[in-house]
Amino acid sequence: MTAKELGEGILGLVAMAVIAVWYFGSDDTQAEAPTVIEQELTNEQLMEIQLDKAHKQYAQAVQQKNDHHDRWLGSTHLPRVGNIRADDYLLCKREGWYRDTDEHDFCAWHASIGTWYR
Repeated sequence: MTAKELGEGILGLVAMAVIAVWYFGSDDTQAEAPTVIEQELTNEQLMEIQLDKAHKQYAQAVQQKNDHHDRWLGSTHLPRVGNIRADDYLLCKREGWYRDTDEHDFCAWHASIGTWYR
């Protein structure tokens, strides 16, 4: 554990203690506790949100490409975890990120290869 991580952990504990004192130290014993309607998203749900955003960008990029723009919008929402572009391309295909679009075109766009690379 680094000193930075230790400091962040201590800061988090202090913040929770302050909130607990404020919340439980209230004089109004008749007040209802606030209802928490927050749901933690799973990794799959977060990935679906990122895929939705990426597919919107892809649709814009296809339109720009069809309009013969010199540059088009690339994906800022999908992870690039490969060492080379081919790794990103293969991951895209393996994970099915292309959804209902042409799998080669979408994944080539994501990896910036082929006709999508300039």
